[in-house]
Amino acid sequence: TELRGPHTNGRAGGPEGWGPAQLATCSSELSPHARFRLDGNDLHLDIDIVPWQAALGDEVVVETLIDKVQVKIPESTSSGDRVRVPGRGYPARSGTGDLYISFTIVGPPVLLERERHLYEKLQRATGEGVSAPREIRHEC
Repeated sequence: TELRGPHTNGRAGGPEGWGPAQLATCSSELSPHARFRLDGNDLHLDIDIVPWQAALGDEVVVETLIDKVQVKIPESTSSGDRVRVPGRGYPARSGTGDLYISFTIVGPPVLLERERHLYEKLQRATGEGVSAPREIRHEC
């Protein structure tokens, strides 16, 4: 950004003001935020969710730069899925961007006996075995 001072007939820096050749240049740099990534005017945020939130869906309150917003986690969400919250990104002269929230499914830090029993029951109901991984196909 360039800033110009008043143009007078006085000497540069004199009591009558800045001389005609004086120019000040300013620059600014945004530091990385602890939670958000900036892409243009859009903000990106990663949040952790637990398996039952991913499977059943849920609503969570997410803190934006200026307020809090309630966000719906869709049913059957996978790690890496994201939702867009319009108008909750970085506010700039050119307009406010959008907020993109990406989900990461994380397991519980401690699995209680009852929870283990429920996961085993779910495993039997879906027919998925611990030792039989599913085939992952990559399309090019």
